[in-house]
Amino acid sequence: MYDVEMADSRPRTENLTPMPNNVRSHEPEHTRAGSAESLDVIGTRIQDAIRRLLRGTDIDLKRPTTLTGAWGVELTLATRVLQAVRQPDPVSSLQLLPTPKGLSSFLVIAREHGADPTALREANAALEAYEELIKRLGGKKTDLDTFVARRLDHSRERIEQAAKQNISRGYSSLIGVQAAASVLSCFVFPSEEPGWCDELVVHGYHGLRRLRPELPLLLGSREILDDEPSRQVTLERLRGGAICQEGMTTALLPFCTDPLPEIEIIADGNKLIYALPAEPQDKLPTEMDVFFSSMHRRADPMLGSPDIPRARYAFIPQNPSRYMIMDVFVHQDVWPGVEPELILARVGNPSSPNLLAHTLDRADYIETLQRLGSSASAIPHRHYLNQLSLVRYIHEQMDWELGDFRLYRCIVKYPVVGLWYTIQFPLQQT
Repeated sequence: MYDVEMADSRPRTENLTPMPNNVRSHEPEHTRAGSAESLDVIGTRIQDAIRRLLRGTDIDLKRPTTLTGAWGVELTLATRVLQAVRQPDPVSSLQLLPTPKGLSSFLVIAREHGADPTALREANAALEAYEELIKRLGGKKTDLDTFVARRLDHSRERIEQAAKQNISRGYSSLIGVQAAASVLSCFVFPSEEPGWCDELVVHGYHGLRRLRPELPLLLGSREILDDEPSRQVTLERLRGGAICQEGMTTALLPFCTDPLPEIEIIADGNKLIYALPAEPQDKLPTEMDVFFSSMHRRADPMLGSPDIPRARYAFIPQNPSRYMIMDVFVHQDVWPGVEPELILARVGNPSSPNLLAHTLDRADYIETLQRLGSSASAIPHRHYLNQLSLVRYIHEQMDWELGDFRLYRCIVKYPVVGLWYTIQFPLQQT
């Protein structure tokens, strides 16, 4: 078993209990209040009211500058109002609208320029409904945007991408570190012992930069003992030999910065923790590449059982990075015909067997699992151009051919620190 950036490949038992049909959902009242029907109705009311306000004027709905020129509306506000009016889907229009305060300012300007009083009354009534909807959903326009995005795939992707970027930037500022890419590559191949698979794991960072060198930096950790003696998992270096209390031997030196920075190895029970120690505060930051590798014997069974129904490969980022590149290379003789799935989950206890109980809503839409086959051309990634060389090096050390494996890949822009990104294989039962 390995523990890479708190990663876990061990298959675990599921214990899922479905919710009875007669149990009421615990969804908050304000969420149930913002029904799809009310979104449609309110969006339509606002669109119709604004169209009536502009009817009979020379304002072109496709040209916000005409609204700015005719009524003196600030260009950003004019753009948002007219985009919302032109949107064919009234629900989508709610995301494009300005805040209630901005929309109220627009109506004041419309009154000052002699807009039809009846249309103004309808628009103000629609504004009140708009404000009430936002209040029911939490009180902020961003709450409405997030709620609407649940129905609109393209909107959800845009909003979640922006949210992940903000999380990454904030966390990077707090701990003073950012990487161009965090990388995890797992190679699963037949063990010498029949019925089992071994794993070779490579993990590390490309373009790691410390902006606050006075703070120690956790690089990752690995288990050196197995807590399930019946499985008899052993951990070795890439070229053989058991890993004990000297983790530096697992550094993949040909792909690390030369000279390799000092790495502190901390023994913590059955784990080795890798960390960069604190440095002088006035030291200028430099970029570095740091990669480790190790072998795990008897890591996964060829066939599943009630206790081990699946094999999992999870990456749980501990440091912010612009990209996460997670690859699982499966030997052609391992689990033929079995296709994995991607699960995103948050768990309080990494050893929890009930991972699926913590999965995120529709996570498979935003992050995807790519099935790249056995072609070497699929391996390089523009955010870590040396990746093909690294994979070739591993194959040479293990006397493999590139076509021996099929590749499954998950690439995440601005991965969320602490979130489980899991590639899971359902195992054929014995």
